[in-house]
Amino acid sequence: MSKPPVDQSLENVFNGNSVYIIPSYQRRYAWGREQAIELFDDILNSDSAKGSFLGTMIFEVKEGQAEVKVVDGQQRLTTLTLLLIAIRHHAFQLGATDEDAKTMSSSIGNFIVFKHNVTGKAKGFRLKPSQKICALFNHLATPEWDSLTEEARFPERINDQGTIRQIKRQVKKVRPIFDYFLSRIKGMDTVALSKYSEKVLASFFYIFRVSNSEESMELFERTNARGMRLEVSDLIKTELFSQDIPGIEQKWEAIEDIAGESPTRLLKYFYYTQGGHVTKKDLFKKTKQLPCTPQERLDRICDFADFFRIAEVKSGSEASQNGLKAFFDKKGVDWLIQNEAKLLELHSTIISLSSFTLTQHIPLCYGAISAAISISRSGSQVFSKMLNLMGNLESFHFINTVICNKAGNEIETLYADYAMKFTSLAYDESKGVEDFVQLCESLTRELTSLHASLETFTGAFAELDYEDEDDKLAIFYAFDRLNNKGLSFSRDRTKIYRPFEDKIRRKLYSLDHIYPQSGKDSGTFQKIHSIGNLVILSAGDNSAMQAKSPEEKLKMLRDDPAFSATRANLKIIPELIDFYTRNNGKWDDSTILERSNLMARSLYTEVCKIKPYR
Repeated sequence: MSKPPVDQSLENVFNGNSVYIIPSYQRRYAWGREQAIELFDDILNSDSAKGSFLGTMIFEVKEGQAEVKVVDGQQRLTTLTLLLIAIRHHAFQLGATDEDAKTMSSSIGNFIVFKHNVTGKAKGFRLKPSQKICALFNHLATPEWDSLTEEARFPERINDQGTIRQIKRQVKKVRPIFDYFLSRIKGMDTVALSKYSEKVLASFFYIFRVSNSEESMELFERTNARGMRLEVSDLIKTELFSQDIPGIEQKWEAIEDIAGESPTRLLKYFYYTQGGHVTKKDLFKKTKQLPCTPQERLDRICDFADFFRIAEVKSGSEASQNGLKAFFDKKGVDWLIQNEAKLLELHSTIISLSSFTLTQHIPLCYGAISAAISISRSGSQVFSKMLNLMGNLESFHFINTVICNKAGNEIETLYADYAMKFTSLAYDESKGVEDFVQLCESLTRELTSLHASLETFTGAFAELDYEDEDDKLAIFYAFDRLNNKGLSFSRDRTKIYRPFEDKIRRKLYSLDHIYPQSGKDSGTFQKIHSIGNLVILSAGDNSAMQAKSPEEKLKMLRDDPAFSATRANLKIIPELIDFYTRNNGKWDDSTILERSNLMARSLYTEVCKIKPYR
């Protein structure tokens, strides 16, 4: 049986002999700048003598073992350790002229690594994070890191226990959070930094300790389903239930089913559509103050939850498309349900945005769709403008979030405020198409100012790696968009990108290396897994081409009648053949990079170009 939870500060957690391990089955480290801001400010603004309460955690601890599995708490412990590293580093820099700061740097380091009693050098890490960031994280955690040059602190490659690893993606994930923390404490002198570090170490958790994996999973599910302390969502629910609203039990049960483990996130996103951006701390108070009756508030939450279910879809194409039809049918938009091409276009965008592991766009998309429905229920041009906006969001996030790894959490405030502006159009009968277009143009101008340059996109695009599962999804998406360039949404499009469909449908198309992985000279290629050395093929074609040279493969694709269907369905095949011919049959790293750059330019300037609304 699990013991009752105990209050424990971060200082106590990281002050013993325990090594905290993030199990391999857990999701990757996913926090971004938005969560880092909230964490930093929560600690900074805490007036409690006890410290800032940072939620519950679940640890799996076996008697006599120093290793502790972090069942629940990965994101917070990892981010807090990054904050400690930033504090240690700033104290180290201050220590050049201040002995107290130098001492502080060493003391903070004790909560990050275990140190040798004599040499003072690191001999182990207190936290072993997600494998996706482990190599860089360990590099940062060592005290010697503070004295490295700027370039050496965040390298492109690293020697990880004798293996040279490419860590560009780890740097892109971790560095923005570290840089943000450092920017917030950079202006602090030794006294101010000491006070803030004391607040960080005094922050505390309710910690459950269990002794086996079955018990930890049971407790994890129970605490996430019911909550051991009142969450913001519990407060909002309690306030609405006190209003005697007819049918609230069934409606709220449906909302909770849709929200799953994140009811507070759903309710925060709902508030964005009504009042713009809000912090978690103010969510309950501001939701209660919305200028509508409790009944209207509940109905609006239900309506948003219906869309949230669709926008966060992780199911197959047919099921999610039926959900979209049901959403519009409920609102009486029959003409759109019957317009297959427009429905397919909207559905494709929703699927793509969800597959980009985004959620910040959901309130914005809800507001835009609600405004379009309100402005015209008979199918006027406003729906074309709305689809244009949705397509621009998809293109923006493929370029900036998926490929360039930017503008994810940072864009949440912007989207929240525009979600409110679009939703307000839905509540104002005097507003029309021109108001909608002006709002689309205003948002697009702000997105354009955040847009990665062609040079940045091209460089990041060339780094896509066949062996990285996340990159592989992006590669399929890129080939899908390039292959369907210029085609309207209809059944005639060749559907290559199928992120949430069953394995059989996903395997209708596969990736093949133009220069084979098993080729005799493959070891001399630096870019053998780059997108420039890949081609999309119909099922069955791949096995026929294994181990063949680029010349043999391209000849088969061009001349063999067995590949006539592939040539007909995949217009990127003739383009590849033409490229190969123009290069006189040359195929090496420079050719691969050239092809990657051409594909990137086509995506950036044509396929994913931000389109005007007039």
